[in-house]
Amino acid sequence: MAIKDLLDAAKRRLAKSEPVEAPQQTPREHVRVTNPWHSVAIQPGPKRCEAVTQLLGQRYLSKDAPLLPLKACTEPACTCRYRHHDDRRLEGTPLDRNGMPLPNPGRRNAD
Repeated sequence: MAIKDLLDAAKRRLAKSEPVEAPQQTPREHVRVTNPWHSVAIQPGPKRCEAVTQLLGQRYLSKDAPLLPLKACTEPACTCRYRHHDDRRLEGTPLDRNGMPLPNPGRRNAD
């Protein structure tokens, strides 16, 4: 048998066979791991307005943060940005066993 005869025979067999369906792919579910304590603080630009000055030093949970530019912003081209933090609680805040801030961190326990 010549190579041409083999190729013709293979083409005839492929033409007679049923088409192979591609396996159906199930859509992937994107799982996003979020930190419930992720927070932001407002980092003012070089020209800060009075509205942002009043909010300096405050941290907000990401979902509760005010939108930028602030509604009361007086700068025509606001350059304020969010500064991201892993935890909205300030560093150095004493925490209890469950990771919650203590109610009166300056108060000593009685001996």
